[in-house]
Amino acid sequence: MAEPIMFFMPDCETRSDPLAWWLMSDHCINRMLGVLGFQITSISRAKHYCHVRKCSEECATYIARRVRDCR
Repeated sequence: MAEPIMFFMPDCETRSDPLAWWLMSDHCINRMLGVLGFQITSISRAKHYCHVRKCSEECATYIARRVRDCR
């Protein structure tokens, strides 16, 4: 079973990647959306070139549907 992992990316020592704040696993996003009453129905991935970082990155789009009201 995948673990729900969330990683805070900025590092004050190295100043690495000041544009990105969080890296979240699919399982983490699934659990976060679940708390809000959503269920992921599909995940789409695509590689894009980032002109700022000058490298290719994989991006994900999560499609979810409301399964319950969390009020």
